Amino acid sequence: MRKFTTLPSFLLCNTKARALICPDKFKFALSAQEVSHIIQSKLPKNWAAQTVALADGGEGSLEAIADKIEGQWIECSVLDPLFRTIKSKYYLSHNQ
Repeated sequence: MRKFTTLPSFLLCNTKARALICPDKFKFALSAQEVSHIIQSKLPKNWAAQTVALADGGEGSLEAIADKIEGQWIECSVLDPLFRTIKSKYYLSHNQ
């Protein structure tokens, strides 16, 4: 495996490069939004980057949607399949 001690020359050119950053979450570690912001912060300053959090329909999906829609998180108590009380949350859009 080749290791770079400096960035390859094509990354340092004066041309403004563009990047679209669309990660899913890193399960049990980072949300898709956190991954996006970390990747964006490591790009050269002359790159224009747009971040879009993606999700596969699992537990990170609502967070990805909430990142783009103005609203608020509502916490509540619900029953799990065994009728135990657990804490949950949902997202309420301000554009009802």
